[in-house]
Amino acid sequence: MAASPDAIASGPLSSGPIDVRAMRSVAAELLADEATLPRFDDLSARTKQLGDYIVVLVSVVGDAAHALSDENAVRGPVLASVDGASARLAAGPGDGLVSAVKYARSLAVVLLTLCDHYENLTGPEAKDSCTNTTAGGMQ
Repeated sequence: MAASPDAIASGPLSSGPIDVRAMRSVAAELLADEATLPRFDDLSARTKQLGDYIVVLVSVVGDAAHALSDENAVRGPVLASVDGASARLAAGPGDGLVSAVKYARSLAVVLLTLCDHYENLTGPEAKDSCTNTTAGGMQ
């Protein structure tokens, strides 16, 4: 089970802004082509870490997307990603190491997507690219 945003005391979420670079690094390790099959205990710890990151980003990205106007073209796809991330997290891994690896890798992909949304909604260009975009692409 993933921790609440308030329960995370160390790592990329310990204080200040969210460390997206560290989150991306964790995800990249699992998605690397040359990644070897990890020990189950290590995989469980990494899966929990991914889940903790996803919980935080779902909250932050969801809040940012809800703050956008209903007409904003970015709002719908971001909220769909947030819902998908929550569903993927709730699904849990199946039985066995191979299933657990597939689940962890799917969480890594979800995390990377949420990192993209986070950067797009909170980055320096966010004000211009997100808040002024309407469904028709015009203001």
